[in-house]
Amino acid sequence: MLIGLVLVLLPIISFAPIILRPVFKLWLKAAHAVGWFNTQILLSIVFILVFIPTGLIMRLLRKDPMKRKMLEEGTYWEPYELEGLKDKNRYERQF
Repeated sequence: MLIGLVLVLLPIISFAPIILRPVFKLWLKAAHAVGWFNTQILLSIVFILVFIPTGLIMRLLRKDPMKRKMLEEGTYWEPYELEGLKDKNRYERQF
């Protein structure tokens, strides 16, 4: 079935693509409708059902995973040390 459709459409697409212009325009309108639905409806639902409750829960629990609160020193810098960083042999075998 699908091979027959391809065998019929392939010569038309190859030699006279202008014939399929109305199909192409219809396809673009359908794609535009699907795109509008995705951006307006689905993303709004995701925002309302996921991000708003998560933000409210984080505020109620006073969680700040980005650590936006300034430290007493007046900087955001947090000192850290990676495991084995001071071992000079690790620089000889980088990979």
